[in-house]
Amino acid sequence: MVCVAGFSQDQLKEQIALKASSGQNYCINEEQMDDIAEVTELALQIDKITYAVGLYQAAVTLITLFPASFSLMYGSIRGSSLCKMMLPWSRLPGYFVGASIVYCLPMFTALLAVVYQMIGDYYCCAAFMCLIFSLLIWLPERRSKTYSGTLAPQTHSQASKEFTRRGYFSLALKLACGVFFILFVNNLKNSLDSKEVKEVSDMLKSAKGNIIIMTMTVLFDCYGKAYLAFVFCADTTTFVVGKITTEDLSENEHYNSLRNSEMLDIASLNTSKRGHIYLGADDDSGKGSEGL
Repeated sequence: MVCVAGFSQDQLKEQIALKASSGQNYCINEEQMDDIAEVTELALQIDKITYAVGLYQAAVTLITLFPASFSLMYGSIRGSSLCKMMLPWSRLPGYFVGASIVYCLPMFTALLAVVYQMIGDYYCCAAFMCLIFSLLIWLPERRSKTYSGTLAPQTHSQASKEFTRRGYFSLALKLACGVFFILFVNNLKNSLDSKEVKEVSDMLKSAKGNIIIMTMTVLFDCYGKAYLAFVFCADTTTFVVGKITTEDLSENEHYNSLRNSEMLDIASLNTSKRGHIYLGADDDSGKGSEGL
């Protein structure tokens, strides 16, 4: 009997192949058997290790970028909406709301896509879709038939009703998002066997303090950045509207006439009647006198 000891993994394979081809018997001590068992177990667990590393990277990316992206968009929407309710006759706040959504939503959607690709299913997809539509509900629009909407001059009561109605729809979609997320977590739990559930439960219990601290950090980060974006966007939009209105009113008749003439020329490029009305052209209905 020939005993093999003190070899590396490659050397061990060579010796095993050599002894097997020569027809001689050989043995491996208990320490080497334990090493082989550990290597084999590690090889069998490689998929789970890859999954854990990917999940960790996704979590780090989400924790870093999600608060900034969501807070900037949500705060900007709320700030511009407040300005529209304060100055409903101006169209500019509506455009600020649209710009906030158009510029921030792609990055926010990309972050959600990272999470979905890692651990998502159809419940997760439904939750993310509800969250996205709860933000898209704030997109401004102008109804040409009734000459109303957030991109048209409104009274204070009209603007208040408009944003209150949209707020209810947004809240309903957020609640639906929460329901789908709970179903997603339950479905994810059911997909694991009892051993995996126990391992995850033990891991969460051991990291309970860190998870609480991380969750509170993310929540306070979201709230703080959203509040700063809200204040900044509300003040900036109000300042821009006031500045433009003041300068337009203070201009002399020559510049007013020149500006109106050029803007009407631009509006006539689409040969639409609505363009003339929107830009202040004289018409029988008198809607053109609403201002720019």
